[in-house]
Amino acid sequence: MVTAIKRVKSASRGLTDEKLDQELLWRSWFPESLQFDARDVIPDDEVDALMVAFTKFCAEAIVIKVPGKRIPFILREAQLDTVRSWFKYRYTVTLKARQVGFSTLSAAFCLWTAIGAPDRQIYMLSKKEDTSVALLNKTKFAWKSMPAWVRERAPSVIDKTLLKMTFENDSFIVSGPTASDPIRGETAFLVICDEWASFPSQEEAWASVEPATDIGGRIVGLSTAKGEGDFFHRLFVGAETSSNSFKSIFHPWWAVPERDEAWYENKKQNMEPWMLFQEYPSTPEEAFIGSGNPFFNLETIRDMRAKESLGSWMIEATATGNRFKVDPGGDFEVYSEPERFASYVVGADIAQGLDHGDWSVAFVMDAETGKICGVYRGKCEPDYFATIIAGIGYKYNYALVAPEVNNHGRTTVDHLRRRGYSRIYRRRTQMKRQISPTETIGWLTTHGNKADILQELSIWTRTHNVPHAPTIAELKTFVREQRGDRIRLHGSPHDDCVMALAITVEARRYAIENQVGRVSEDTVPGSIAWWAAELDKKRKSVRRRATPVF
Repeated sequence: MVTAIKRVKSASRGLTDEKLDQELLWRSWFPESLQFDARDVIPDDEVDALMVAFTKFCAEAIVIKVPGKRIPFILREAQLDTVRSWFKYRYTVTLKARQVGFSTLSAAFCLWTAIGAPDRQIYMLSKKEDTSVALLNKTKFAWKSMPAWVRERAPSVIDKTLLKMTFENDSFIVSGPTASDPIRGETAFLVICDEWASFPSQEEAWASVEPATDIGGRIVGLSTAKGEGDFFHRLFVGAETSSNSFKSIFHPWWAVPERDEAWYENKKQNMEPWMLFQEYPSTPEEAFIGSGNPFFNLETIRDMRAKESLGSWMIEATATGNRFKVDPGGDFEVYSEPERFASYVVGADIAQGLDHGDWSVAFVMDAETGKICGVYRGKCEPDYFATIIAGIGYKYNYALVAPEVNNHGRTTVDHLRRRGYSRIYRRRTQMKRQISPTETIGWLTTHGNKADILQELSIWTRTHNVPHAPTIAELKTFVREQRGDRIRLHGSPHDDCVMALAITVEARRYAIENQVGRVSEDTVPGSIAWWAAELDKKRKSVRRRATPVF
């Protein structure tokens, strides 16, 4: 009854029932209460409301062309998941199979964004001009195919060229090839990089996109893979390992509901393996390095399962030693607490400590079982990393530590010794002019021994699980690359966790071969038994000095 009265009153004022329904429908697509802005993360309740508005807009205002007919644009599950991430996160990078429908989704998303609010500068970047024209044509088709009343209600198009649509609300959509650098020097609300891995210069595209979105902008990266090691690959892996600000999304070949095993088998019979992995991958690993030469067995690595740690700890240096403090943002993840008198080893890969550089990583491993007990992964100065390693070592029963001494590692080892931590891995080196080998503390990675410790790590992975997600991601992207007569073993963009784990496995081998077994209580510095043993040594020394010698 109330609705009927409202309709009568509206009609008496010149607003017909049809116009009222249209206005209500418009407001359901673009609620004035919703905010779609440049926050790094939008709360879930707001994302839910944005999703309802956008999906209604697509289903009720947008049509798409399929062979022989036009149908409403009803979003698939993969498209729903993806656009939800576009709403929630400021920066997203999507790895996808071919022909999943994301170009159409991008066109509708740009149109909804442009007509829903004023002053929104939207750029769509492609590899070439013809693809840029084709991408904007999808947006133009979406605009042209909307009901007439929607175009009348929406801000009108005041400028339309091959590569640009400008609306009277001062929002616009520009589509252009990266070679023309259409975004450099501009400010953008939204940038969509379509088929980013195919850009002629991926790094240069990023160099123009990042400043344009620095103040209030959002970035959507989309692409199929074009091999490993390029900028897009590094960006995606960095997102998976939380090494950058992006949120990663992956959609395999079966993201299209009509595709089944029979469809895939047909593709498999008619395509080269590398092409199948690139165009219709089942996993990100297939997409990036399926046609490459992964060092570790991918089936083994895929079977690994990351686990929740017992907690995150912050290691702080104090006047009397080190203090472990429970902190959700701590860099040391504990998977099992030390057991009394058990023997542990710590392997460490040391970085320079720069915010934009590599990670310093240390693993704690049970020397008897080979089980990973804890992982430190953070960015700190090499001298302070010695404090962290010593703290971890003392916590785990005065563990044998094996810090890498390459480059910045020498600083870490020097500071370990200054702190009085003496249980350090020693390597033997045979010099040409010496009869017996010399011992030097710390692990030195060379071209000759790198393959050896990585092979030992490969053997270790067959029977042990890695609970640490960033390490699993690095193991997947670690490759053997042939360059002329030389073979380069590396990860992309980082391999700090892999190298630290390989050094830890080597430290365990060293501990077993040299019978660095269970420790007694009097060997743990700081314990009551340790102080008692030290005092006993002192008394014996005094007695020896007091005894006359004839």
